[in-house]
Amino acid sequence: MGHTAYERDGDRTNVERHDPLLGMLLNRQFRIVERLAAGGFGAIYRARHLDSKCDVAIKVLLPELASDPSLVARFRR
Repeated sequence: MGHTAYERDGDRTNVERHDPLLGMLLNRQFRIVERLAAGGFGAIYRARHLDSKCDVAIKVLLPELASDPSLVARFRR
């Protein structure tokens, strides 16, 4: 289960879930910096290439959809 952070905003309490991909190193080259967007298929993250220091966008498919070949093909398109 993910970590949560609570923030008080006037009369409301906002709950923010910790994203386990934030800070993750992919392929020993890219560090995930922030989530830019999320949708029905997955999410798009900003990541930094460790050698060049360039920012890139990385699109991640939801794990529960990865076993459906037709959805994987649609995701790749």
